[in-house]
Amino acid sequence: MSGQSLNHVIIEELSDKAGVQSDNLVDSLDWFIGANVIDNDVIRALDEEDKIQKQLTKKQWQIDNDN
Repeated sequence: MSGQSLNHVIIEELSDKAGVQSDNLVDSLDWFIGANVIDNDVIRALDEEDKIQKQLTKKQWQIDNDN
């Protein structure tokens, strides 16, 4: 209704309730939402997740074909 994203509205509401400026609140939530840092550990985790999803999909296709 306000033309703002849900994230923006939530940050504004939290800022108002906490009595801080929005920029400071966003910085203080980095531990929760991440700081948009993609390092080697993140890449390895994403690669592993991709492998697992492919294996699960392949198994499901085999089950579907057997039925």
